[in-house]
Amino acid sequence: MKVTLRLFRVVPLAVALSATTLILAASAAQAQTEETTSRWSASWSGGAFSYDLAGTGTTAFVAFRGRYSITRLLLVEPGFTFTAFKQQLGPTTPLGIPEVQLQLQFSDRRVRPYIGAGVGMVANLQSNRSGSPLIRSTLSASGGVRVRVAGPWSVGGELRARSIDPWVGSAAEWTVGVTRKF
Repeated sequence: MKVTLRLFRVVPLAVALSATTLILAASAAQAQTEETTSRWSASWSGGAFSYDLAGTGTTAFVAFRGRYSITRLLLVEPGFTFTAFKQQLGPTTPLGIPEVQLQLQFSDRRVRPYIGAGVGMVANLQSNRSGSPLIRSTLSASGGVRVRVAGPWSVGGELRARSIDPWVGSAAEWTVGVTRKF
């Protein structure tokens, strides 16, 4: 009778542990499969925007960028950056910067350094009273590193240099951000 009671205690525990192990193993396998097969990610970032436009200085910015992996090492990154800068002889001017970059990653492991080049435009989000164009073209180059921290999450740092209305104005974005792979 004691053997039967022990068996009734041990069997449910063994079944529960086995089921839990199977569920966790299946979840880990699915997460690993999703991580290696997912091509899309999104990042939210911000930092310092150093500019030489109609005045010079440094201000804050925020950016949202999506990423699509063409291959394991080649990515396309559309994005939108928002900032506002103080003009030398005028008011603070809000800017929206939609762009797209092509980026080359040097690794597909946990630490992923990269470089990129892109095109876009700078849109003055304020009414145009001065007569200057509201939209100007921009070229950009970037270099940075992304570090996977847990599951689909990564953190990163980047320097993005930008030529506005090519070669009339310039800006440099010192960025930190967080990325999630989908």
